[in-house]
Amino acid sequence: MDTADQEREKLLRAQAVKLCQSFVQGRSPREILDDYFIPDRNGQGDSTCRPKITEHGPKWAISRLPFLSRTFIGRDGKQDDDDTSQKEGTATDETCDAYFRLLAATLEFQPDEDVFPGPEGFAVDIYCDDKRLDQISGPDSGSNPSSALGSGSSDPQAGSATTAADTGRDVASRGGVVTVVGRASFSSKKTGKAWKEQFIHRLSGFDGLGRIGHWEIWADPLSAWMAVGGEDGDALSS
Repeated sequence: MDTADQEREKLLRAQAVKLCQSFVQGRSPREILDDYFIPDRNGQGDSTCRPKITEHGPKWAISRLPFLSRTFIGRDGKQDDDDTSQKEGTATDETCDAYFRLLAATLEFQPDEDVFPGPEGFAVDIYCDDKRLDQISGPDSGSNPSSALGSGSSDPQAGSATTAADTGRDVASRGGVVTVVGRASFSSKKTGKAWKEQFIHRLSGFDGLGRIGHWEIWADPLSAWMAVGGEDGDALSS
């Protein structure tokens, strides 16, 4: 790996660490999207340069967890202090801002200092891109978290596999994938029921400044489903 590649790897890891720290610090969704994601250039005639968020999960869970199983694209321009109906969002909202509104209206994140590992726990591949990710796990890898790590492996490094042919291509302008596994407690806003879970974040589509194009999440939708429904079960004690 030459010096430019090493600097690229360092940049992507640093940006991913900062993003994850922003969740723990409780920064607002608007600040997170503004600071760490690529800008939405759809209004400037570039429909391909838009931030995306996908939280994978079964479609049957959408009735209780409306932020699951679809990709939120772009920004909506609403401010954090907009009225309550805008902050809660609706199931038809499709922007990245709406993802955060739907999530916040449904679940509460209970962070602590051990949610994410240190920088060495973030697996980085500067040569991988969204096209290669589709080859590894399919364009929609659904609710199976192992697909985020590549070919069913439990090793985060496996999701960063490249071939020798990939290493020569220019990644200065866009590309790269970062994967990290976190652990945290969540609770239902509706019922107050809480659970602990392990989840995977996969970041891809980075631009030349290290801003993120696509954030994907694989979490524990069954525990969330049961908590929102006020149901008890083994999933809630995991």
